[in-house]
Amino acid sequence: MLRKYFFSIAVVIACLVTSLLLANTAIAGEKEKSLLKSIERIKAYTETGTNFDKYSELLADAETEFNIYKRSKKNLLERDLIMKDDPISQFMRAVRACLGSYDLAKVSWDTKNMIETSFYRREGREKANEFKQSMQESWKRAEGELDLAYKLEENIK
Repeated sequence: MLRKYFFSIAVVIACLVTSLLLANTAIAGEKEKSLLKSIERIKAYTETGTNFDKYSELLADAETEFNIYKRSKKNLLERDLIMKDDPISQFMRAVRACLGSYDLAKVSWDTKNMIETSFYRREGREKANEFKQSMQESWKRAEGELDLAYKLEENIK
């Protein structure tokens, strides 16, 4: 009788541990999805047309989301549980590179705007086009890095 009792308790504990592990995996996947969603908003705005202020706001939101994500992984980083080739580290590098490209596009866009509105408008038109091209190249690079982040996110689960 006592043996049946202990066996039942062991089964219940095993079920609880399994449930917690599955729930933790689902929650972990949600953090990555939330981060990717914030970056996806930037991508959507670059495809449909946006203004500089809205773009800057979306980029700041995505940077904030990334910083929150990094803090959530801080314990693992401090305990060296995340190695350089670990899926989480690779995901973080891809997201950082993506956000870096979007930030570079922002700098190019801002510079282009300053040139276009400057006193030397006619002379600066060619230079402004160079910055516009740089901005578009940065967006394209960011899209490739975002695609990589999506692929790496699948490995985290």
